[in-house]
Amino acid sequence: MNERHVPWALLALGLVVHTLWASTQPSPTEMDAQYYLAVAQNIAEGRGAVTRSLWNLSYLPPDLPMPADLHWMPLPSRVIVPGVLLGAGGDRLLEALLAACWGPLAWRLAGHLPVSRPWLAGLLALAGGVYARLLSSPDCYALYGLLGGLGLLAVAERRVALAVAVGALAALTRNDGLLWAPCLALGLTGPARWLVGASGPLAFAAWTLRNHTIGGADWWEARRLVTSTTDYVVMFDGVPRAMVDLPGRFAALVHAWSDLLAFWLTPGMIVLTLPAAWAMWQRREDGWVRTLGVYLALAPLAAVWAAPALATHGTLYRSGAATLCGQLALAVLGLEALAEAGQRLRGYPRPFTLGLLSGAFVLVSAGQGWTQAHKRARVPECDAVADLPPGEPVFTSRPLEMELRCDRPGVMITRGITPERAAEVAERYGVRFVVVAEPGWRDEGSITADDVERVLPGWEPVGERLFGGVGR
Repeated sequence: MNERHVPWALLALGLVVHTLWASTQPSPTEMDAQYYLAVAQNIAEGRGAVTRSLWNLSYLPPDLPMPADLHWMPLPSRVIVPGVLLGAGGDRLLEALLAACWGPLAWRLAGHLPVSRPWLAGLLALAGGVYARLLSSPDCYALYGLLGGLGLLAVAERRVALAVAVGALAALTRNDGLLWAPCLALGLTGPARWLVGASGPLAFAAWTLRNHTIGGADWWEARRLVTSTTDYVVMFDGVPRAMVDLPGRFAALVHAWSDLLAFWLTPGMIVLTLPAAWAMWQRREDGWVRTLGVYLALAPLAAVWAAPALATHGTLYRSGAATLCGQLALAVLGLEALAEAGQRLRGYPRPFTLGLLSGAFVLVSAGQGWTQAHKRARVPECDAVADLPPGEPVFTSRPLEMELRCDRPGVMITRGITPERAAEVAERYGVRFVVVAEPGWRDEGSITADDVERVLPGWEPVGERLFGGVGR
């Protein structure tokens, strides 16, 4: 195949692969994806960049809807607005297109290494590793991976303008995305690197100023609460009962590093760990490899600082997507060295070694996607609130899903919230009903029928999984 056709072939193949994965997820089940899609729908339908749900009681806005992105960063939701405007499934199609770009990016990065098969990196990137099916969900995975690959390519090709753009956009994509700009600067030389290094922190500072203007002291207190606890439920109910001490912070950091090793240094779930790590060490003098290594080292610290309550869950997992194109390009260098050693020492044909390990990576990726596609789904809550007046807010442990699937404002409630706090929130937003978890469902936060009398004294059952309070 002519080299000019390789990136287009990878893009087309990637679009097919990720569109197929997208067809297995008609509605997002992850909280982040639900939030991004709900905000994008509000923008597309003319309501502006708002959220009609309150998922985090550490900050109570004056009313609902409220300005979006006081916790999440703005770019992932804005990017999928054109997809939402296309109609049903358009958001997933747009994400599939972003994910398909990983293949040409990994191929281009591998071209900056002494490898004979750079196209192999593109094929591995299209498989997606641990992110396989998630890349076509309306989340930040595909976008952040694309920005990460573009940033590494900008350093490899000394494209300062692209590096500045990536530094700023990454900071508006993830809370720890402001790290990308300084890391990109470390891979460059000359005075322009200072401009690159400043782009991310400046974009983050501008967005923080926006949030301060909207939320004031209450928003800063909410951020303090979120960044000073390792009990994630505290963030949801806004009750500061588990402020973290030094051992707690240390434990969060240890878990963060464990997640880094699990999701970043094992891009193929163990399969390509050693080849990628070996190649990273061999090419450590390359600017873009140095950028990648520094980001891998610093990001766990930033995650614990930005959101220690979530640092061992979704934060590092999502942030790791930005490194995958670079790691897979390096993995191909390691694979080719391993294939050469296998032929020299054991007589194994090179294609055999390359095909075996690459095929294992693809199979593991598909297995990850298959597992994600068959996770147990929650029973929708829309039937329980179908007879309530349109637009009336309700208490629920799944407020974002309530907004997205039921077109109704949801207000967070957890089984650990105090009755006083619950009463305060209900009065502020006019909440008269609560939807409880389905029978048999039990987790740390979801409120059940058995919890209602303790959390909402006097509220009585008025329907299946529905309780009503005073004033209904």
